[in-house]
Amino acid sequence: MKTIFKMLTVGLLCFSLQTSAQTITTVYSATEIEQWINMFEAMAKFDAHPSVVVQRQFKKDFSKAKNVYWVVAAGIYQADFNIGKKEYKAYYDTSGNLLKYTEIKK
Repeated sequence: MKTIFKMLTVGLLCFSLQTSAQTITTVYSATEIEQWINMFEAMAKFDAHPSVVVQRQFKKDFSKAKNVYWVVAAGIYQADFNIGKKEYKAYYDTSGNLLKYTEIKK
């Protein structure tokens, strides 16, 4: 587990999002979240199927979401989706905590 977190830290430091992001959870620091998401990007498995807990929380958080596509890596789930004409990404941990979400600027 420590090795995964070290790998996540290194990977996350090498990546920065070019979007406007909202950090949601207070369980982790913003730095930890950014590190995990960066590692996630490096290890992602596409067309993932999140747990029922994650899916339920996502539906609560983004009830109007359409065209949802899931990606998973390192215990982090990413949902790519649309609300109206806008595109978003949301990140969840395995417990269903919304880590952050971003609007994707085109």
